[in-house]
Amino acid sequence: MTVKSIDGYTLTWNISGPLNFIEHRTSVQPSDVAAGDLVGVAGTQDGTTATAKLVVIPNKPTTAGS
Repeated sequence: MTVKSIDGYTLTWNISGPLNFIEHRTSVQPSDVAAGDLVGVAGTQDGTTATAKLVVIPNKPTTAGS
């Protein structure tokens, strides 16, 4: 999974072992995340290898009146 931060830094995360996807404090399926979605990723890094352990989908902003 490749993630690009707001400042333009890009990091490719390996996916191995258990990986949790969370939205609104509830586990969701990986298929609930699409390219371009805003996410937070946490994991471990060993040298240049980053391994994702958690993907958090933040609350989507709402517009006034909706």
